[in-house]
Amino acid sequence: MTTFAWVGRTRTGQIVKGERAADSRESLTDALRREQILVHLRKQLEAHRVELARLRDEIAPMIATVVAEKGLKREGMMWELVRELGERSEQAVVSWLEDAIHRVETLS
Repeated sequence: MTTFAWVGRTRTGQIVKGERAADSRESLTDALRREQILVHLRKQLEAHRVELARLRDEIAPMIATVVAEKGLKREGMMWELVRELGERSEQAVVSWLEDAIHRVETLS
């Protein structure tokens, strides 16, 4: 393996540089791109996990409280259906992101 010095620019315009051992320039480029993809996927995963927890831990009790206090059974059922849709959607995205991260990590 050869050690390559590299310089790049982040999406925000910040210049980054370093040294890295790799078999070739192409394999170094692939590894750096893969790492950037992983950074993005991990940030998205964390954001969706936070939203999933919010739907479960904050929104569900809030709906239950309003329904109990105001007696809004019909409205409460609709709110809960929408909340459940959001929860299922977030769970699907979280599962997909976990799978995507695993697949990118195992690329050769």
